[in-house]
Amino acid sequence: MQRIINHSIIKVWITSAIFLGFSIVTSAQSNDLRVKKLNEYVQFTNEAIHGNLIVLRLLESFNRTLNKYVDQPSQQLNFYGNKDLPMDVYQDDNEEFYVISPNKWYAKLSTPSNVLNKAEQDTLLAIAKELKNITVQINQLRFEIETLLKDLDLRKFENQNLVYDKLEEGVQLYKDFHSFYLALKKEIANLTPSHDYTVYPETTKMLLIRLDEVYNQAHDILHKLYIKEDTEIASMIKSQQTAVDKLKETCSNRREIYKVSSSSRLGVYLGNILSKSQEAINDATAFTQSVPIPNEYMMYDKYYYYYNLSIINKFNKAGPGMVFDINHIRSLVSESLLFKFEMPHYFKVVYP
Repeated sequence: MQRIINHSIIKVWITSAIFLGFSIVTSAQSNDLRVKKLNEYVQFTNEAIHGNLIVLRLLESFNRTLNKYVDQPSQQLNFYGNKDLPMDVYQDDNEEFYVISPNKWYAKLSTPSNVLNKAEQDTLLAIAKELKNITVQINQLRFEIETLLKDLDLRKFENQNLVYDKLEEGVQLYKDFHSFYLALKKEIANLTPSHDYTVYPETTKMLLIRLDEVYNQAHDILHKLYIKEDTEIASMIKSQQTAVDKLKETCSNRREIYKVSSSSRLGVYLGNILSKSQEAINDATAFTQSVPIPNEYMMYDKYYYYYNLSIINKFNKAGPGMVFDINHIRSLVSESLLFKFEMPHYFKVVYP
């Protein structure tokens, strides 16, 4: 019996298939744009952290200068001053410190966009605005303290207290930055589209998983140092070493790993991640073994030195640490991958 073909049904099937394919492509493009916008918030925050570090070193130097007038010796921690920096560390029109400065990233965030809905954009921008306002105050603080040190008779006790009080304002500003940083991380995590690594070839999938493990272990150790809870750090170091060893194993097959991206820089990124991760492990081990910290940081506690200088330098961009390279690799793999956050520094006033 001759089969009767219903052309109208076939037409519906074809139309539906085309529509479904178009919807999938459109959805993927929308997802890429959404993550790209969220990544602008991450990049703004990471570069602001970089700017905070530049001012942090000045604040430490100002603190030492003040202590010299009391009864405590001062050792030079850095070799630059306000005169060597732009008027606004976070603007940097001459591109001395950033490819794109925090202020320029913030301008991108403030530009209206239909990628996020109004409620999402309003929430994220409100937090970013708080972070931006804090950087403005941190930048201004470096000039205020320098002026006090230059104009006041620091042999007088009351004038010393004025400068210490101003330095303590810096302590609070860095704490406030950290609080809003955590709020932004939480909101972005809630808004990030779920991404399944299984959509990638096996080697790419394993590389992304291993990089996540290395990042998470390093991040968690730094967090413990920040909150000064060190009872679990020794066991966490073992987990971090395991994560690094697994990443090495994944990278051992060069022929396979270079299928992840055609970029000739991939090997450089991976090499830096592995070397900085191992250095961070060595530093964390030194912390658990109570290895004496450098003389110039003896006035600070070991948490301050290892978090703010030693280990975080292997994590943050200014080190140059691993997160910058992890983000490069994620961008090479897909525009749908959210970047990783760096970690903020904190400031502590040292008294005689």
